[in-house]
Amino acid sequence: MNALYKRFRMTGILSIFSLMLCVSLAWGETTHQVTGQIAASHLAARRSPAAMMKDGHTLRVFLGEVLKISGHSEAVQANEMRAIIGGTPDLFRWLSDAGDLDRVLDESGMRAALGAGLEANHLQKSISQSLSKHLDSMVNGWAGPYAAQARVLFPNGAAQPLNQSVINAALFTVSQLPVADRARLLVQVQDSEFLDLTQSFKNSAENLQVDKIEVLKQMSSANFVKGDDSQEANAAIQELLGDYFKSMPIESKLALLADFLALAPEARPAEQLKTVLFHTDPFLQKLFQLLGRDMENPVLEEAFASLQNGMKPISFEEFKSIVDARLGEPTENVFVDFQPKMYRASTGIVAIATVKKTGQRVAIKVQVPGAKRKFEEAATRMLDFPSVRANPGMREMIRSTGLSIAEEFDYLKEILNLQRAGEIYDRPDLGISVPKVVEGLPQFSDFMVSTFATGVKPTTLTAEKDLVKRARLTGNLIKLWIDTALFGVGRTMFHGDMHPGNQNMDLQLGPKGTDTLMDLGAVGWLELEERRGLVNVFNGCLIGNPGSVVSALERVTGQQLASNSRLLKIIDEQFLFSKEPAERLETILGRGMNEAGVQVPKSFVAFIRAVRFLVGDVESVNAALKKVDPTFSKYQRLDFGVLAKEAIVSRLSSDLPRQVVSSLMRQQSTVTLKMMTDFSLGYSKLVLKKWFSCDTLFKKHGPLKLTE
Repeated sequence: MNALYKRFRMTGILSIFSLMLCVSLAWGETTHQVTGQIAASHLAARRSPAAMMKDGHTLRVFLGEVLKISGHSEAVQANEMRAIIGGTPDLFRWLSDAGDLDRVLDESGMRAALGAGLEANHLQKSISQSLSKHLDSMVNGWAGPYAAQARVLFPNGAAQPLNQSVINAALFTVSQLPVADRARLLVQVQDSEFLDLTQSFKNSAENLQVDKIEVLKQMSSANFVKGDDSQEANAAIQELLGDYFKSMPIESKLALLADFLALAPEARPAEQLKTVLFHTDPFLQKLFQLLGRDMENPVLEEAFASLQNGMKPISFEEFKSIVDARLGEPTENVFVDFQPKMYRASTGIVAIATVKKTGQRVAIKVQVPGAKRKFEEAATRMLDFPSVRANPGMREMIRSTGLSIAEEFDYLKEILNLQRAGEIYDRPDLGISVPKVVEGLPQFSDFMVSTFATGVKPTTLTAEKDLVKRARLTGNLIKLWIDTALFGVGRTMFHGDMHPGNQNMDLQLGPKGTDTLMDLGAVGWLELEERRGLVNVFNGCLIGNPGSVVSALERVTGQQLASNSRLLKIIDEQFLFSKEPAERLETILGRGMNEAGVQVPKSFVAFIRAVRFLVGDVESVNAALKKVDPTFSKYQRLDFGVLAKEAIVSRLSSDLPRQVVSSLMRQQSTVTLKMMTDFSLGYSKLVLKKWFSCDTLFKKHGPLKLTE
């Protein structure tokens, strides 16, 4: 019997075993005379491999349900335990044969999946005490018609060794009973026995080392950041993850382990990891959304991609009850065709329905109850992690990102953002759109209704006939996003959560298809000086001038950075190893904040986060194009840097003549005349250098221009 088997047997299963001894006393047919006959029939009832696999899944589900019950109030625990035990007849059969239970544990896959996740010392002691208590109560506390059976089984009291064959025969007999008879027997067991049992399971969860679960061990040891000098950054992330899972509240552990056990024994590692990650809070899920773009491990990449919309679903009944409350009347009075299928959003759950009066198709978004509270508690807890207290850059990242995510929990702000976004992103000529707020319906900070966006997630469009439209829409979106974020009068707004889960592409809508941007809870705002700072940093990254980058960051942050050796090393590395301006910009700002302590403005953090998602869209499109056109003979690839430069140069060409004649334009423009000169000269040199380089002069370009 290996260590993990002992842990499980000494946790919940051994408690159930002792509880079933009580049940065996209540079964009047259990006598020495029938013991041999029942034991013989039990030994003959060997299970096929398929049946054993089913048993393994049943055991997992049973343990998961018991864990859920252990988190409920004591007032309902006893009856809930009676129901789950009485409804699992296989449990009695497994417990009547140690070898059978051993095989079922093997087939459940829990040994390999949980690894060293359970600590046994405390549990062994508590379960041993519980078992002794049960035996005493059985011998001394039973009265009436069951006293004779107690004397037969324990003629000399609880201290004497039990007759194992009698107990096994009794348990196997109970497994053959109808549900009603098992329920009758379980009613005879005192509530205190069930409360002790659920407490032992709760103790198991409290002592669960979540970070030792096998798939989490693999994730925590992964390299999240690429590069020759990424060791320090990866170590910081790994320490953060370790602290996070070690500090999980008991209610989160109970829910996590219950859902984990509900998986089939043959569940793939990616499915196991997804189940665990769904129990993390929105902050960590946002971090995983970004980190998943750089993962080379297919298991981690798939699991992180599943978090594009992060909330764990609630039941349709719970969803509907919230909608009823917010409407102030039954949902059926307002909506028809209210579909039970629901979709996850960053901070809530979405269901689709039709407005009864107008026939308009809408998306109803409801905030998951308690999600905001759990996020706030997690954000506060993370700031106190040892790994965060020791790392000023990590602390600043968590603080600023936490403030940004907190705004997403206010749907009234999202409604205002939707209205503003309509002015920015509603561009039928480019195939870009946003949902509209539905008038005439109540809106709350945790409840909103918007028009339904048809289509599918962009990542599902991989057929060759769809890729050209998908690539064109992606290119148009990037140029529009850059243009509207960096240019304009006054403060500009940009969508800050641009991952594929927040986009729906309908290739049949409009002349060239439509990409609808959703979930406007996370937006960024850029003041004029912030926009000038970003453009200056980007200009320095583009023309290869480290000094310009440092000067621009000093102006925006108010810090003296010319003597920050760590930042200077990061910048030098990027100009040495990275040729892509967008990648330089992202890395310098991200690592500058996390590793060099640069106080990057909150708006910059949101901007770079959104850029990372857009770069990921480009990489996804190009990967799909490579599969249908591996030789570059038919379709040219998207390039985020080229698209960004096209957007900026387009603005330069239109703004420069007006700046020459308008002092007001010069004051309100993102790009000053000096910046325009530097940018134009630097960009011209870059183009000439690229044009005359041998590796590009003879490069074969596709005949189709993918952006409008």
